[in-house]
Amino acid sequence: MTTDEAVYCMRSYLPGRTIATCKSCVYYGENEVKPNVYTCRSSEAHKMAIDALEKQVPMKPGHYEMGMDGKVVIPCGNCGSDLDGTEEYCKWCGQKIKWV
Repeated sequence: MTTDEAVYCMRSYLPGRTIATCKSCVYYGENEVKPNVYTCRSSEAHKMAIDALEKQVPMKPGHYEMGMDGKVVIPCGNCGSDLDGTEEYCKWCGQKIKWV
């Protein structure tokens, strides 16, 4: 699922919608829309949204270590990639970094 597809699917569940815009959902009654358990991808869209929101919550980097070259290595608390100590977000996974 692409980001655009996830947003499109999730918007179909906003309050006040009288018709489903998510093509994988089915209708029940006049205005009631429920996901089709066999085709609906809304759970995948929700997981993508949760993952994106969680990356916006600042996370402390991992424990500082001394590298083989004598430089301090600071791993990202989410993916473990090396940070240089100045970036606001990990360039590899997008996790927001809490330095203080």
